Amino acid sequence: MAENTHDSNGNGWDEYKRLVLSEIRRIANFTQETRDKMDEHCRDTRDQVSKEYKELSTQISTIKADIRALQIKAGVWGLMGGAIPVGIALLVWVIERMS
Repeated sequence: MAENTHDSNGNGWDEYKRLVLSEIRRIANFTQETRDKMDEHCRDTRDQVSKEYKELSTQISTIKADIRALQIKAGVWGLMGGAIPVGIALLVWVIERMS
């Protein structure tokens, strides 16, 4: 019994216990490293998505302004397109009245 002071029962449990604890620590370290990498990746992805969202939001605002301008131009052209036949009809009516 005095020969093996680390092993209380003489069955090698102390050595196996050190091996198990070492493996648990290794797995815990690996898990923490993996978690840190995932957190960093998530932060990078979130920042990239936020940047792209801002860019798209700016582009959408520009497109909306362009659409409003085109709607106004279309309205003006429609008014002018409608005014021409009315003007011709009035001119014909005036000429008929004068003759």
